[in-house]
Formats: sequence, structure tokens, C-alpha cells
Amino acid sequence: MPITYTKFIHLLKARRISFYRLKKSAHIAEGTLDRLRHNRSVSMRTIERICEVLECQPGDLMEFVEGQEDDELPLPARAQTANQAGRRPSKRR
Repeated sequence: MPITYTKFIHLLKARRISFYRLKKSAHIAEGTLDRLRHNRSVSMRTIERICEVLECQPGDLMEFVEGQEDDELPLPARAQTANQAGRRPSKRR
């Protein structure tokens, strides 16, 4: 699925909200947050909970990237951390 959650990661950072705080506020499992970090599908109920807590719209969390396959999508958290450290992000799944 060519959906990326990069906007979600940036929104959390801009609002200075930790994954832990979001997990507790929205009652989301750690595995679900991990799926978001790795651009994997999550339920619409999860998106609804996040939108309720962050007071935002689904489009503020995700975007459709036309023409890209799952393995071509950037991994927002891992890639950004690796880039800040000056190294290439790994390609683990």
C-alpha cells in the first residue's frame, strides 16, 4: 500500500509529543505505533483515535504516494535518525 505516515512523525515532533504519551492518551498498542513508524497499514479506528487526541484530520497523518511500492517508501523514524547521525538508513524489514 503506497501510504506513508511521514506527516504523522513530523506532526508529533512539531508538537513535542512522544510516542509514549500518544500511546497512553490514545490507548494504542506499541505494535501499532511500530506499524506506523514503518509505513504499514493500521485500522481506521487507530487513525480515528490519533486524530481525536491530536485534534487533526487523517490527511495530517498520512499521504498517498502514487507509483511507489511498499519497499520503496521511506521509513520516517529510522531514516531521519540515521540521516541526523550522518549514516545511511538500513534496509531491514
